[in-house]
Amino acid sequence: MRAVHENVGSRAGVFPHSTGALTMVTEAALQKITAVETPTRPLARAGTGGWIDRQGFTGFVFSRQPFDALALSLPAHDGSGLALARQVYHRTLARLISARVFYRQWACIVAGAALSFPAWWTPEHGVTLYPDLAVVVELALFVLLVVSLPWVLMRGVSSEALIAEMTGVARRCFLRDIPAETPDDLSDPWRHGWLTEDCRPLSAEISEADARFRLTSVRAWWWLPSAGCLAAGATNLLFGGSFALMFVGVVAGLKLLLDSNPTAARVVELEAAEAVEAAAFVEAGGTAWAEANETARVRQLNEAIRQNREPVVRLGMSTGLLAGRSDFFAPSPGLPVGLSREDLRTHLLVFGGTGAGKTSGVLRPVARQVAAWDGTGLVVFDGKGSLPREVSDLPGMRMVDPARVTISIVKGLAPDVLVDTLIDIVEPAHGQDPFWRNGAHALLRHSAVLAEAAGGLFWNLATVGAMAANASLRQQVLSSIGDARVAAEPMLASAVEYFQYDWKEMDERTRGGIATTAQTWISTLTAHADLLKWVRATPADDEISLEDALSGGRFGVLLPAYRYGRAGAVATALLKARLYGALKRRAESPAQNAAPVVLLIDEAQEVATREDAAMLSIGRSLGLSMIAATQTMEGVIEKLGDQVAARWLNSFGSVLALQGRSAETDRFVAGKLGVTWRPRIETAQGAAVRTAIVGQAVSGALAAARKQPSLVRHITPSALQRRAGHGVLEGTMRFLRGAANTERPQSSLGPAEIVRGAELATLLAEPDTALVVLNRARVPWRDVIRLQPTHTP
Repeated sequence: MRAVHENVGSRAGVFPHSTGALTMVTEAALQKITAVETPTRPLARAGTGGWIDRQGFTGFVFSRQPFDALALSLPAHDGSGLALARQVYHRTLARLISARVFYRQWACIVAGAALSFPAWWTPEHGVTLYPDLAVVVELALFVLLVVSLPWVLMRGVSSEALIAEMTGVARRCFLRDIPAETPDDLSDPWRHGWLTEDCRPLSAEISEADARFRLTSVRAWWWLPSAGCLAAGATNLLFGGSFALMFVGVVAGLKLLLDSNPTAARVVELEAAEAVEAAAFVEAGGTAWAEANETARVRQLNEAIRQNREPVVRLGMSTGLLAGRSDFFAPSPGLPVGLSREDLRTHLLVFGGTGAGKTSGVLRPVARQVAAWDGTGLVVFDGKGSLPREVSDLPGMRMVDPARVTISIVKGLAPDVLVDTLIDIVEPAHGQDPFWRNGAHALLRHSAVLAEAAGGLFWNLATVGAMAANASLRQQVLSSIGDARVAAEPMLASAVEYFQYDWKEMDERTRGGIATTAQTWISTLTAHADLLKWVRATPADDEISLEDALSGGRFGVLLPAYRYGRAGAVATALLKARLYGALKRRAESPAQNAAPVVLLIDEAQEVATREDAAMLSIGRSLGLSMIAATQTMEGVIEKLGDQVAARWLNSFGSVLALQGRSAETDRFVAGKLGVTWRPRIETAQGAAVRTAIVGQAVSGALAAARKQPSLVRHITPSALQRRAGHGVLEGTMRFLRGAANTERPQSSLGPAEIVRGAELATLLAEPDTALVVLNRARVPWRDVIRLQPTHTP
């Protein structure tokens, strides 16, 4: 399936992009695959006294063929996309050429037999004329044929059509089209997984044996008896005799017995590979399922190109670990990994224990990059620490510090939002006895309604708390409102009715308990002199307007826990709610200079509220992007309860996990990665193509021989052939006899976890690494990445 990519304009951003032809990146990768970096040539190995050894003779025979010398040596590669593709391309090309040589050698044997027959039927009945001269001529012809092998007998065994065939195989199996203007983080031409470009299993094109074929030496040495047959036949035609016919017969018999048909062997290998992958492909949904995965990647590229004018935030560099697990949506190693401003609107959740690098590896670098974006607001909160102070040097950053600035914590807040936010922080739903909690909630909510309605000096949190226990103050507030307004506003009328009837009908002890609970909550904020100013501040007392973030302003809210304790978290949550209110109001009457806002929160579990869960789900449409960091998901659950916490956690489209999480958090992150359809080998004569190709290069006799020269002599062509497809030689003989292949691989089919929660600690053992599941251009993008931390002086 070849996708048609839309063409859009260029952009300037953090990720540079290609500007050439549609498939420039792909064509460059294809050239690397097909490049003959080391031409085949005759070599004399050390210890042979300068004589060309068996492998050197193979290099001589194939010295004019268009494949790399790697096809003549033991498989050696690192499992990368390029290395795999080069192994498959050059070894399979050598294999196809060897198949043609196989038939050409038979042609020489048949030609030798044909040349021998005329002399056999002469009146002398096979008597050799001039036998000494005949021997000399035969040897001379044999040497001449062998010496001229690359130019004469091997001439034309390769062709442009054969090279084009293998180039097409390499492209379909290992490459994808990368259109012009693709950002660098997605300019990844390499395919990972077991599907081809045209949405078929990899086994529809290649087998694992194609990546380790090394029987070119067998084919080269069979030239000696084959050329001998031709030389003997020609000599026999000139001098007569019976030796040539007998020699040709012996060679033909041995070839039939010992030399397998390369094409038939490859058919058996592909059949074994098909048994492993075909069932998984069919059960997954066949072509429709494969096209869905391929279409997702194509649309990701198109969407990223559409976003080219959007700035991006860079998180780190890919390692390719999940690509090594055949994940369709994982990048190759060495690519930048990040999110565009548009991607960030689906929010980013960061997990990491103390000292794991949340601040230095993610939050601080992200804050500095976002601050460089034009027309984007930034507000930095920290539920415990001093992250805002660490980024105070950013351009245009204004610090909201209670020790220096007065700000109203009720401005722009609806009374119910004010009270709900306060209670979410100081008294979670699963905390106190519900009776006292609900009673105090109602008291404060109705008091806040009255205070907001009165406005002026009454609209602050201090007045709301005071009215809970001060009847005369409530009466003073009511007098300032007036009966006409009470009658016109239902919420106000409900608050008046509450105090006139519900509150008075409670016994004094109950009222005292409820009022005490409400006062205790308010006193959380009034315990520090700096925050007492904020509690008493009315909207008119604002010395700084947090709403400026909606037009591109940058703010750091400095409320460190070591100074303000729990009160800092309460004030942070209220200011966050104030920002939410401003975003909602902007949606009702959009301003011309409206800017998207990035809200960056460290230790987010300390300031998480139920309103967060609601805002995250609609934040994209309001221009809000949240980057929240927390240690574990248990902290969020403890604060919000199971149901609200689930909504909060699941509202983040992208997740980044560092070291130091809990087992429950690890399972959550692994669940975010999800599962993918692939065959999982349990017991089999065959193996999934990519798994087997990588496996044979890193373990077993072939891998050991790379470091242990004493083993090389035992890695014979016959041993390789026996290994191919776990019994390909026997399978080939069955194939030639027309017998059915009854040895079928055993594999587990179905969705398989990409990562298990229990292995995250091992995957992230290297410091400054993280597992990411990103919503990149509306499509998953996942890998273990290396962060690029920035440390404070």
